[in-house]
Amino acid sequence: MDGAQWVLKFADANDHLDMGLVEHACMGLARLAGMDVCETRPLAYQAGQKRHALAIKRFDRNKAHRLHALSAHVALRAAGLDYGYPEMALLLRRLGVASDIKTNAIELFKRMVFNILMDNTDDHEKNHAFLWHQQALVLTPAFDVLPTHQGLGYQSIRVGKEGSVSTLTNALSDHLSFGLHLQEAKTLVDQVKAVTSQWQDHFAQAGVSAADIESLSQTIGSSQSL
Repeated sequence: MDGAQWVLKFADANDHLDMGLVEHACMGLARLAGMDVCETRPLAYQAGQKRHALAIKRFDRNKAHRLHALSAHVALRAAGLDYGYPEMALLLRRLGVASDIKTNAIELFKRMVFNILMDNTDDHEKNHAFLWHQQALVLTPAFDVLPTHQGLGYQSIRVGKEGSVSTLTNALSDHLSFGLHLQEAKTLVDQVKAVTSQWQDHFAQAGVSAADIESLSQTIGSSQSL
């Protein structure tokens, strides 16, 4: 589309919600929270049921050229590190662009907090990626960011000193691994919370139905205690 390559993602046949539109809304909300996210477009299909597929613009292509991308699963395993947000921050300090260390740390911390607040517990190590550019790792835009609608109470990878427990207290517990002072980390939490607290209005503006919003409200925000 528009001379670029996109991935087209269809919802599972058993999904009761219009997850293509929900994911598009969630990615837009993440962008409002100041995060770097992939460009998305909802594409309507099955008109009678008002279902949407989601088009995601590829970050591993530059026109006809393929860029060297690797998942966090591969990168962390090769570096001998566990799967976690603090570990990704460490990896980028070691192998990333030196001038981007602080920016990367803030980006990863905000993604972690956003996922906790929005019940995105499918944030495993294959849903984070890097580009290898000029002998350095570059964090790709966020992708596959949407509520899992499960309210599990834990993320897929390590958050802080309590492992993968989905609380903001846990997110703040290992702030030093991101190179952040505690007050810096708390300020970032407040910034993300200010945006996610408006998620229902944003989803409605994106076209998500009232019924889907009501259903999602049962789990979004259930794990944000400090």
